[in-house]
Amino acid sequence: MTCATCGATIEGDRQFCEQCGARAAHGVADLEAYRTSPERFDRVEVAPGYQATLQYTPSLSAARELWRPFARFVGACGIVALVVTQALAEGDVKALLGVGGICGAWAVYEAYRLVLVLRRVAARTRREIMIVVSDRFTRRDPAAICYHHVTLRARDGTLHRVFAPGAVMGQIGIGDIGVAFVRHDRLLDFRWFDVMAPPLEPDEMPRPASCRACGGPQRFGPIRDQCAYCGEPLPRPDLGEFGARFVAAASSPAAAAATRKRIPFGVPSLLPPLGIIAAGSFFAWMAYLARELLAAAARRWWFGFLATLVMLAPLATGLVWFWKRLVPYRAHLRNELVVVIRTRGEIVRQNGDNETWRFFVTVAGPNGTRRELNVLGPLSKRLSRGQLGVAHLRSDWLADFTEIT
Repeated sequence: MTCATCGATIEGDRQFCEQCGARAAHGVADLEAYRTSPERFDRVEVAPGYQATLQYTPSLSAARELWRPFARFVGACGIVALVVTQALAEGDVKALLGVGGICGAWAVYEAYRLVLVLRRVAARTRREIMIVVSDRFTRRDPAAICYHHVTLRARDGTLHRVFAPGAVMGQIGIGDIGVAFVRHDRLLDFRWFDVMAPPLEPDEMPRPASCRACGGPQRFGPIRDQCAYCGEPLPRPDLGEFGARFVAAASSPAAAAATRKRIPFGVPSLLPPLGIIAAGSFFAWMAYLARELLAAAARRWWFGFLATLVMLAPLATGLVWFWKRLVPYRAHLRNELVVVIRTRGEIVRQNGDNETWRFFVTVAGPNGTRRELNVLGPLSKRLSRGQLGVAHLRSDWLADFTEIT
């Protein structure tokens, strides 16, 4: 067989040309065999920047990974200590076995989650060529940081299921091959290599090539001439019709007007946590007024101290919630010219007929680099694939989108 791309002879039943990497035949019947062909792994090993990629070590903040599970574990242990102390003081064996057992089981569960994160932090970073097989939404990350549960396939067919943040998964997709940086159950980074990739769909935006010197990806944002990792010159991205659209939009008056647009909202409202703080402040005030009764209840009944915790819990919950909601408000507003790649919504909570959704959007900048952002439901419904416009960003939230036609 002769390669239709470069004219070289393709021997045997090989699916790809050894000279240029093109598929031997269009319309491969088995897409999975096409994606997982050993030839893809071989070509990554000789691709420019592969050896330098193996020297790269992505960082992992131990404090950021540990503080949530550690705080939950300390809180559970504190409640267990109070329950056991009061039960032993009163000599109430039934209460000790009942309530103490329930609280003890909670503490054991939090200890298990903390151990999982400790193993992640203590593990060494493993570098291996893998293919992205699947990607689904999850809330089971013990560190409560990653919302992607990704399945990776190694050369020998072994499947690895890891947690990954949106900052990593926004740049890659199903079927991509590259060097995965895995630490225990956490995908720290994924250096994608454009090797034997399936052909782009008619309306799909191409991605920029990585640095040929170090294999580093281009950063999200405007086109840069030098690699952010090693400082070597970067190739100019060839985005086809999308590149022409970016050039036309960047010089348009509409884009200039959009960059001056003020966006006061577009991120989760502060009213719900403020409402909880107000209610919690009222209960805290009531607890202060009834402090003598609460103290007497704690002395008379070993369960009495729980009443104080219940009355103070809303205020503590509201303050933590308010601090988390305040993050995008503190961030500086950025305006970036982007193209919408895809949108998706995930059910994060379901109670009967009531469903709580979380929405995401993946956008690409003028250099083709992609990024996943959080977005509110009403704005998500306005977005569609291929839209070009100015994205108004606050931290990792898309606060608003001004379409440019």
